[in-house]
Amino acid sequence: MSDTPRTDLAYKNSTGAGIYELFKEAQEIERELNAANTQIGLLIAGSKQQERQIEFLKEKIQRLVEAGDAMFGVLEMYGEEIRREWDKAKDGL
Repeated sequence: MSDTPRTDLAYKNSTGAGIYELFKEAQEIERELNAANTQIGLLIAGSKQQERQIEFLKEKIQRLVEAGDAMFGVLEMYGEEIRREWDKAKDGL
């Protein structure tokens, strides 16, 4: 199967001198368009994968924060300084 079906059809239906070069150029443009569309498809797929990775990391951060909050009861015996440092770390998220 050709990678330039539209211009191939137009070429087959054409007549006249010089038209060959015109259709060769059209074929090249069509190839570039097809390549660009393929690249866009890959970028969209990559973007969706990144969104899933970001969501996974957000969930992981949430679980770590919850685990840290749960462990704070044990750390409380070390004083308020530990609590302030933990709260400061969570504020940076």
